[in-house]
This record gives sequence, structure tokens and C-alpha cells, in this order.
Amino acid sequence: MLKIMLLTITLVLMPLTTSAENNYKPLAETGHPTAYFVATRCGGLMLALAYWMGESPENKGLHADLTKNVQVFTAYAIQDASGGDAPTDKIRIQALEIVKASHQMYLDRFKNNYAETGQGYGEDKEVMADIILCNKIKNNE
Repeated sequence: MLKIMLLTITLVLMPLTTSAENNYKPLAETGHPTAYFVATRCGGLMLALAYWMGESPENKGLHADLTKNVQVFTAYAIQDASGGDAPTDKIRIQALEIVKASHQMYLDRFKNNYAETGQGYGEDKEVMADIILCNKIKNNE
């Protein structure tokens, strides 16, 4: 019983993410398990890009577009999870939590990339492939 309690406490106290490298897998390598999964990942990616770029005057239009894309991908994920029915609060909250986790995963990767190369994502071919894939989905290509 004591072992189970200690294991439970350890799992609760253990961070959910250890590093971007351990959690990140390019979208193209995930096999796109569901539309929900892809939509929440793309939503998280767009949110990370918006956060990374900031809302400076020169990025204001792009920042607004990225923020809109976060909303579109999140709405699509919620719609997919609802199966055509009215979405429940539980479905909405779960989708938002996954978008947030994806956002953090990408942001961690951007930070690691920046520390190594001086660029957040520009030289990261895997992240760039994710951006291209999400943009194709957004544009119905």
C-alpha cells in the first residue's frame, strides 16, 4: 500500500513535460490520428507563433491572423469532438487544455532552438513542415 501511495505522489509531483525534445513529434510523423488531434496541435502551434512574435506594430496584422487561426482550429476541434451535437463544457475545456499543452510544447521548442541557433523556428525544418501543413489545412488545400 505504501509503494502505491509513493508512486501516486511521485506521478502527481512529476512535471507533465520535461523538455520540448521529449514531447515534440512532427505532425507528419504522428499519422494524423484524428482531425481533433491535428486541429488542437495546429491551434497550439498558431498560439505559440503569435506569442513568440508578439504584438509589435510591425507584426500586428500577422498576430491578429494567428490569433484568429487559433480560434478557428480550436472551434474545429470542438466541433469534431462533439460529433455534430452541441458541445459540452467538458469538450470545450478539454480542447482548450490540449491547445494550451501544444502551445507550450512548441514554445519550449522555440526557446531551445533560439538558445542553439538564435532563431525560434526559422531553421527548424520539422516545425516549418508543421506550419506548412497547418496552413494547408486552414486553406482547405
